[in-house]
Amino acid sequence: EPLILGRRVFNLWHHTAPSLQCIEMQSGKTCAGYPYVIKVKGGTPLTSNAPIALADSSAQRIYYPATVGGVSGFVCVRTPAQGLPSLCSDGLPVTGFLEASGSAGKFGWGSADIARARLYATDDNEKLHCLDAWDSSKPRLCNGFPYSIVAHCGNRRLRATVMPRTPRIVLLTACGADCIEVSGITPVRCEGWTGTIKVSPSGGEAIPILNADGVAVTFCI
Repeated sequence: EPLILGRRVFNLWHHTAPSLQCIEMQSGKTCAGYPYVIKVKGGTPLTSNAPIALADSSAQRIYYPATVGGVSGFVCVRTPAQGLPSLCSDGLPVTGFLEASGSAGKFGWGSADIARARLYATDDNEKLHCLDAWDSSKPRLCNGFPYSIVAHCGNRRLRATVMPRTPRIVLLTACGADCIEVSGITPVRCEGWTGTIKVSPSGGEAIPILNADGVAVTFCI
């Protein structure tokens, strides 16, 4: 998906070991210093099967979930408007990379919450992981994560979708939907939800339905 910072559009390809692309809106030309080849921990981060990332306009950074040498985590790239791109170094134990916790499996799908500067990624162990980039000087893993969900069907692929302008995330498997709220210190099940709702297999993600103010009021599958 396109990642917009000011008058620049960035892109990362999924299912591959991508370089970071950047295009100037006004001229349509490639930004100076791009494409940027990303190397962390001595290897090339492999993106998941979902086109997800977080563009932080205040800090001019891009975060995305990836796997390096069999280890899943979040990559961070500095993208200054004036100057060349580089890996983030402040606040991270490894330059440009924050390893996920909880014996993370291979990352799959996920969703970005721009308002809260958070990036969510699911793994193949039915867990939802979270990066908190609110303090850009020290990005960290969110409290209360990874969050586990039990899928009662053969296809265990977990997908997560942030419901715009709400603190809610819909978690979807091939046979069930669940909802968590992230406004507190740790995630909790959404008010009114007593458990997983059975759904027909779709293979897709939850699609938010918005009201006139852009607030997600429901979703369809």
